[in-house]
Amino acid sequence: MGHEEEELRAWVHPVATGGASRRQFIHTMLGLGLSVPLIAEMLATHMSARAQGTPDAQQTFSPTRRGGGGKLRLLYWQTPTVLNAHLSGSPTNWDASRVVYESLISTDPERNFIPMLAAEMPTVENGGRARDGTWVIWRLKQGVVWQDGKPFTADDVVFTWEYAADPATAATSSGLYENIRRLDTLDEHAVKVVFKEPTPVWFYSGRTQIIPKHLLAEYKGQNAPMPHTTSSRWVPGRTRSSTSSRGMWRTTRSIPSITCPTAPSSTPLN
Repeated sequence: MGHEEEELRAWVHPVATGGASRRQFIHTMLGLGLSVPLIAEMLATHMSARAQGTPDAQQTFSPTRRGGGGKLRLLYWQTPTVLNAHLSGSPTNWDASRVVYESLISTDPERNFIPMLAAEMPTVENGGRARDGTWVIWRLKQGVVWQDGKPFTADDVVFTWEYAADPATAATSSGLYENIRRLDTLDEHAVKVVFKEPTPVWFYSGRTQIIPKHLLAEYKGQNAPMPHTTSSRWVPGRTRSSTSSRGMWRTTRSIPSITCPTAPSSTPLN
């Protein structure tokens, strides 16, 4: 191994592991005459070699106090501008809004459905789904409150449908609600969704977030574009910061705050 190769390998390691600027590395390699595919292969090969020695078992973390996990910073290619997934077609805004809003269910890394605000997954066996797919009953978690302490109830689920389905709202998620005939409130923690026709799948975790009726009722319809946020700090065009709230339904939240900065094309990606 030549001296130059040793220096190159010593540089690839911190770049591949996030300890050095990837952009500066790529620009330097291009200046030396290396092609982009070759540079990408160098980085990928290094990461692959490191992964072979990584244990398959997932590491677990048990925080000893709320917010004990430290700040989480999410770097995006564009600025989150709306904290309401129903008013945006951008995945950046969908992800940012999930810090303060949740859906009834979501999916794990293996794409299995997991309950979020729902208490369980509706099935034919537990009486939550019709065999012909014409209705579904969502039973909600009890004891959940919004960030201001107001309880989360079936009214919020019904309001979310009314909000998104109202043509005057001009919600980008309206198409997801077109096949719904009506929502019936069975009790404070149960909602029956009746479809216009058999519907085997009705759910998109990033687009069907439940929003609070008591806070957004006045912003329904033509007033929907009015700005509203529950984040602690909002800097349009730059960052969005949100702090841990006692209204989260999970018993322990290890991250005290989340910041979503953006990286313009002229900003080094370190």
